[in-house]
Amino acid sequence: MKRASLLWLSFFLLAGLVTGCSSGSGDPLSPDLTDETDTIRNASDVARHSLLGLYTCIVDTDHRNLEMVPLRDAMFHLNALRFMEPPPPLKINISNFQFDGQVIDADIQFTHPFIGLLQYSGFDVCGIVITSGSITGFSDPDIVVAGDGDLRLLNPDGLTRWWNPREFPYNEDLPMWGYIDGGLGTPDETANFTGTLNGYKYHADGLSQYDDLTDLDPEMRGAFSAGSAHTRHYTIDIGSQLVF
Repeated sequence: MKRASLLWLSFFLLAGLVTGCSSGSGDPLSPDLTDETDTIRNASDVARHSLLGLYTCIVDTDHRNLEMVPLRDAMFHLNALRFMEPPPPLKINISNFQFDGQVIDADIQFTHPFIGLLQYSGFDVCGIVITSGSITGFSDPDIVVAGDGDLRLLNPDGLTRWWNPREFPYNEDLPMWGYIDGGLGTPDETANFTGTLNGYKYHADGLSQYDDLTDLDPEMRGAFSAGSAHTRHYTIDIGSQLVF
């Protein structure tokens, strides 16, 4: 079905892929507690953003102590679309597709492309619906958000600026660090996607298609373990046109 093809081929993934654990075990889902965190070489130069550490801080007010327990090792964000689209094996699947002429409802499943390679487990993996927007006037003049009459995600888990083509233009040398046109979607060169703050659905271990983010077990740390598959339900108002 053409609408279904346009739907899944125009999603973009925000994935913080772990590049290694300080323990050398290669399993970011079970990191050792150490005093040092490995830093990705030149990550700030290519990814524009890197997380050097995420910690649980426990304050003992009686003894005036602060205990910091590391939850993740060093990581970076990337656009994982190239790992998910054809050629086979396909890692994006759509099911329960319904369309009433104005609103699309569908379950979208992402399958981690690297089975058995725990060192490449993902964190904070999101399906971002990148569209054009009509709402401006924020304190940051670069923020543009979809509103009434625009195609938009009606049930987002949140909003993100990652990988929109205005702020993260396609980079031929480093395609995973910029916007990527979907294989069968309308290219940005034609559509001119103006939205810089777009809705997303969060895909993670222990989160079913209809769960809220508040249902996520914090001990899972938003992990998308290597080889796993996770489905989320998307509700999309097509606005005036089905281009996203």
